[in-house]
Amino acid sequence: MDNSTSTKVISIFIPHEGCPHDCVFCNQKKISGSVKSPDIKDIEEHIETALTTLDNNSYNIVLAFYGGSFTAIKREKQIEYLRVAKYYKDRKSINSIRLSTRPDYMKDEHVSLLKEYNVDHVELGIQSTHPKVLKLSKRYYSIYTINQAVMNLSKYNIDFGFQIMIGLPGDNRQRLINTCFELAALQPNTLRIYPTLVIVNTELQEMYKNMEYTPLTLLEARELSIIPYIIFKNLGSNIIRVGLHASESLLLDDNIVAGPFHSAFGEMVQSSIYWAMIKSAIVRYRLQNKNITIIANARDFSKITGNKGENRVLIKDYFNVEYKFQKNDSLKDDIIIQYENYDYLLRMKEYYNDIINQLTNEWHCKNIMN
Repeated sequence: MDNSTSTKVISIFIPHEGCPHDCVFCNQKKISGSVKSPDIKDIEEHIETALTTLDNNSYNIVLAFYGGSFTAIKREKQIEYLRVAKYYKDRKSINSIRLSTRPDYMKDEHVSLLKEYNVDHVELGIQSTHPKVLKLSKRYYSIYTINQAVMNLSKYNIDFGFQIMIGLPGDNRQRLINTCFELAALQPNTLRIYPTLVIVNTELQEMYKNMEYTPLTLLEARELSIIPYIIFKNLGSNIIRVGLHASESLLLDDNIVAGPFHSAFGEMVQSSIYWAMIKSAIVRYRLQNKNITIIANARDFSKITGNKGENRVLIKDYFNVEYKFQKNDSLKDDIIIQYENYDYLLRMKEYYNDIINQLTNEWHCKNIMN
């Protein structure tokens, strides 16, 4: 299949199925929009309905089990679910099978079963590698457990990715940096970045009410999310999502009590990166009080301008600079700032390297001090 083929995901939500734990932030029944796990007939009907509008000659079709800790489900039920998925994969109606689970349910017997049913990709809900953060979140595993899970997946040649959370109880910038570098060393194929939200009917809601937990502001969450975004993007991991993707039911009836939720959070993080790049270039090339042209891929115009034009406002307010766009779709992420007869090429990769060098120095200095 052509690498440019877009991916379509058929999601099967299994709310809180199999997981014996109650992490402080978790209410999967609210997030998935369902309180009942689907039976086999439900799954088959859902897949058949989705396939009526999808053609795997045009799309890379992924069947994904999300919402619970899949490998903690009773083995017999896992097999029921996996048998259905394998049936559609064997007949080439779908291209791959994906699921999410916890690292402490990734022992050899768990992974070998997934291999038997041709699972292609496993997302591990890591959230953090810092012992205090994990303990306060009631996630009782360690970096050793994570390493073992990755070793087992690699043994059976199953691709893997991570899900991490920003702003958990006890977390901070240094602990996040440490988490990112520890996980980057394992070279995940994919990454999801979720800022912590206070969801109704969770222990975190009680902590919030009792002033034992303060959620990040939207700005804080954006700035912190840049750290894993750049580290893993530079590594070559596919950043599947930045910010919670939830069913509409999560957004109804005040299900979000507090926290940095925004429907365009991922694009806002990317906009922050462009703002930092342009700000640095304006200073470096002394473009204050000038009118400039920004040459970029048309798909990046909205990211460069920012949510509700915030970057355009910042550039005007900080530097008295106004700009117009010029389209150049041969550019990918990079941009060119043009002023009179001068073209200044801003390479995203170089910016990533600069930030990673700063973070590496910060990480090493902190470790030496501790």
